Order: sequence, then structure tokens, then C-alpha cells
Amino acid sequence: IVCGQPEFLDDQADTLLNPTVIIEVLSSSTADFDRGGKFARYRSLPSLETYLLIDSESKKIERYTRGNE
Repeated sequence: IVCGQPEFLDDQADTLLNPTVIIEVLSSSTADFDRGGKFARYRSLPSLETYLLIDSESKKIERYTRGNE
């Protein structure tokens, strides 16, 4: 989710530089990376306010918001 004008890395428009909310659906093969390395990179985005992780194998949603990292 982006508020305002989307800013992209290049002309392919597949890498958004200013997301406000990012939602990830976890799988057993990606969960560790999504919670670790990927989340660390996302935290460096000044526009990011909320990161949601939805567990595909259980009824669980994790929410991280700016300030509760």
C-alpha cells in the first residue's frame, strides 16, 4: 500500500520505494527470511509504517508498526 505518488526503482515498476504498508503471506520455506533479512531491509524505508505477516499454516497475523520494532 502506498499513500501519494508511487516511486519506483526503475522503469519496470516492480520495486516500490515508498510503501506505507507491506503485507507478506508466510510459508514454511520463506518465514525465516520474511521475519529476518527482508524485514531488516524494509525497516530502512522511511515511508513504511506497518508490516503485516500472515501465517499461511495457522490463524496468526503479526503486525509491526513504526515505533514497536
